[in-house]
Amino acid sequence: MFEGIGKSLPPTSIRFIFAWKIFVQKVSRDCLTRGERIEEKANPMRNIKRADIKIGNQVRIVLKKDQRTNKLTEGVVKEILTKSAAHPHGIKVRLENGQVGRVKELTGRDCDSATGR
Repeated sequence: MFEGIGKSLPPTSIRFIFAWKIFVQKVSRDCLTRGERIEEKANPMRNIKRADIKIGNQVRIVLKKDQRTNKLTEGVVKEILTKSAAHPHGIKVRLENGQVGRVKELTGRDCDSATGR
């Protein structure tokens, strides 16, 4: 079955190799599942596309300085800075108050920039 360099392995070694292979497969599968769950929690809005964001939308963004804490800042989109259709960390925008960050949530409200409502 398992053969080394010209020698066959003793039965205890074969059992150990088989058990190790099963263990590694199980751990790999568990880690992959856990990794997917962690990614989902870390970025639940990763499906926001550039087309979903319009100038004047009310959004919540994470500023560069707040990336470690994931503190959200709310504001109105003045300019969309990301050129691609999607980005794994969120679409980068500039708010009307000048702050720049990546969109994490759409609040669903459109604002008129003249009135702010």
